[in-house]
Amino acid sequence: MGSSGATPTMHDRRDMLPLLRRSAVLGALGIGGIALTAGALHIADVRRSEWVRHSREVGRIARHARALATERVAGIRALILGEDLAPLAPEVAAHRALGHLVDSLAQLSAGNPEQHARAAAID
Repeated sequence: MGSSGATPTMHDRRDMLPLLRRSAVLGALGIGGIALTAGALHIADVRRSEWVRHSREVGRIARHARALATERVAGIRALILGEDLAPLAPEVAAHRALGHLVDSLAQLSAGNPEQHARAAAID
């Protein structure tokens, strides 16, 4: 403030106006930076959630495919050990379902060459 006492003069007010404008611009830039950071964090969280969902889906399908493959092996072993064709029923059912699951795994793992190669090697 000026040397005139408690009341600001017109000269003092003109000196403060650029400071107030600068403060307003810096405040707006700060708020904009915070908004951009919050937006970037939201986008990263959405991508992470999508990746987790995708990974869980691939794992679920892979576990189901493994169970069906185990049923196929068990049916074939039972046929080898005995002459009855009844144990082949789970193998036949598993064979049909396994093809669809392997196709789903191959499609879901298209973005990951290592997983895609493993899915293609199942059947």
